[in-house]
Amino acid sequence: MKKQFLLYLLLICTISFSQTQKTDPYYVQPYDTVSPYHPSTIVRFIQQDKKGNMWFGSWTGIVKYDGKVFTNYMLKESLIPFHTFCVREMTNGDLWFGTVRGGAYRYDGKTWTLYTTENGLADDLISDFMEDKNGKVWISTDGGISIFDPTVPITPGARAGVITPAGASISSKKGFTNYNTTDGLCFDRTWGSMLDKTGKVWIYTRGGVSICDPSIANNKVDKELVAANKVKKPFEQFYIKPGVPFTNARCVIQDKKGIIWIGGGDGLYSYNPAIKAIV
Repeated sequence: MKKQFLLYLLLICTISFSQTQKTDPYYVQPYDTVSPYHPSTIVRFIQQDKKGNMWFGSWTGIVKYDGKVFTNYMLKESLIPFHTFCVREMTNGDLWFGTVRGGAYRYDGKTWTLYTTENGLADDLISDFMEDKNGKVWISTDGGISIFDPTVPITPGARAGVITPAGASISSKKGFTNYNTTDGLCFDRTWGSMLDKTGKVWIYTRGGVSICDPSIANNKVDKELVAANKVKKPFEQFYIKPGVPFTNARCVIQDKKGIIWIGGGDGLYSYNPAIKAIV
């Protein structure tokens, strides 16, 4: 009887853990931590850091090439195994890695920090990162845009270092300001963002392009004041003609002349912000 009870208890604990622990059915388990061979699975993003290392966002996770060997950091640092969608380096040298439904990793050269919805992130599916002029990180997610302020300290006493599947949360919600369609963003599924020469942020999404003023967005606007027209809205929408958005915008850049190029499901458009017209 005692043996049966212990087996029952073990079964309950196993089921509870499996229900709370996130898993990635598309993650491809690598064989080696260090290898002379490059990833043989899907590689979605490539970033070269200031030291010359090549970083890859792949279906086997985060991989670095130092010119000699490929190192898989999911294995090396016991990171949560999710396939990685994007990699970006910030001006201070921090590397950000976006996973598909596993949140975002931040690596400062020594410590790996994981941010998820439990810490305040808008969504755990990450498409891209962008740094504005104030050093804030704009994180494009499947649930809107998250603006992260790296100057805000994490929760006192929170665990530092590598976060493993059994690890605790390491950041508070204080560092994040989130925006979605209820705040005026044109669509929640965001692909990326671009900082133009005037300091405005162009957020391209599945459903269109929103233009944001960081001076407003970095301090969350009260929705009631916006509705009463007492404060300026943080977003304005880009239209290819009156009332018609550019749907499924996948990429936005600004050239040396200041012209903004937008590509995606509706083809390619160029826009001159100086005269506010498509050219």
